[in-house]
Amino acid sequence: MKLLTYQLKNWSNSTCLKLAVAAKHRDFIAHTCSQMLLTDMWMGCLRMGKRNGFKVIFGIIFPPSILLMDFRLGEEVTYQAPAENEEAKDKDDDNKSSKEVNADAVSRKGDEEESTVKKRRVPIGEKIYEFYNTPFTKFWFNTISYLAYLCLYNYIILVKMERWPSLQEWIVISYIITLGMEKVRQILMSEPGKLKQKINVWAEEYWNITDAAAIFTFLLGLMLRLQNEPLLGIGRVIYCVDIIFWYIRVLDIFGVNKYLGPYVMMIGKMMVDMLYFVVIMLVVLMSFGVARQAILHPDEIPTWRLARNIFYMPYWMIYGEVFADSIDRKSSINSKIMFPVSWADDQFHPNPMMVVMVVCGHSLNPSGTNPIFWS
Repeated sequence: MKLLTYQLKNWSNSTCLKLAVAAKHRDFIAHTCSQMLLTDMWMGCLRMGKRNGFKVIFGIIFPPSILLMDFRLGEEVTYQAPAENEEAKDKDDDNKSSKEVNADAVSRKGDEEESTVKKRRVPIGEKIYEFYNTPFTKFWFNTISYLAYLCLYNYIILVKMERWPSLQEWIVISYIITLGMEKVRQILMSEPGKLKQKINVWAEEYWNITDAAAIFTFLLGLMLRLQNEPLLGIGRVIYCVDIIFWYIRVLDIFGVNKYLGPYVMMIGKMMVDMLYFVVIMLVVLMSFGVARQAILHPDEIPTWRLARNIFYMPYWMIYGEVFADSIDRKSSINSKIMFPVSWADDQFHPNPMMVVMVVCGHSLNPSGTNPIFWS
């Protein structure tokens, strides 16, 4: 594992694991050794066991329970880079040379040190520090605070909005502004030298784009919300639309779970493939929509509403809304014959296609424990 965390001087002190992540080398990341190292780094100094999540959540809610948790000593942590332990290496070399002079004394001293390490208990202050400094604890802190934020956001848009923001709304505003400042810090602290490159690297992550859209949308709604009517009502509507982005962001939290994570990744990848399916569906909808509109409404005047009518009702028919009153309406002989036939033919195509897509999706069902797909 030390090879994975060894800092390469010719590569700007990057590690092998960092280079593999940058290159998206999934096979390397999915290797057993890499997965063990990542798990070790994820848990920090906490000893791994059953129901770690419940223990950490209970420790966050009831801090005195931290003292009852098991922690690993510094010597047991395997993810520290060798560069961080150069002093320890020098000491080991000195001990090896001294063994040639007085091996018995050194061995006895080593046995005494090992026994004292095994008997040494982790101090209370170190336990508290290591608990709150563990990535696993930070993740649950972030998750709990985010869920609390969502609850407050739900509250301010579900109840009557007053002229000036309430305490709950100010908390939501401060949370989003703080998150925006954190995003700016991430851009400025990234590795590229130029600002444009920093932004490009930051924008490669999908969730960063989602966060940026959610933050700017909320700030726009906030500026309108602080005005008088009717702008206040428009700002409230923007608040309501903006919460969609924040709920979608919950999927990023699900991505950490080894069972939900592969499905989130699969959905993200299938969204691109779905665009091709939408193009095919658009052809079917347009062919039926134009024929239906021309048969049922032969005397329409040229307006832009015609483009809306071509897709409106055929689109809802895909989901089961058949508009039976329009099928049996009084019209010409041609309409009575051609419209039901064209409608039945249109419904025959998309529904079997959807079934096929579902079957293909299940055939690509990822294993929840497949690290290559999840990486």
